[in-house]
Amino acid sequence: MREIKGKCSNVEAVHFFEVLLDYISDDFKTESFCRKYEMALNRFRKEASKERICVTREIDSGKYFCGSCGEQIDKEEYQYCPYCGIEIFR
Repeated sequence: MREIKGKCSNVEAVHFFEVLLDYISDDFKTESFCRKYEMALNRFRKEASKERICVTREIDSGKYFCGSCGEQIDKEEYQYCPYCGIEIFR
């Protein structure tokens, strides 16, 4: 068995699994397989999006806005933006 050295980011891993689908034989690509693969890939994309960190902006006193999507959020209540899923920097 090969030893795996080093790490890749979640974004690189998502790209790998997107490209990997091109190398899988069409015999294995049933409707059920494709649906499950897409569901797993979407979940992986969501987790990869959490890898990015967002800095909030305070416009008015007590009002914070996500630096990625611009929606108003409660900085103390959330660890991730409820709108775009990005991690909130505290």
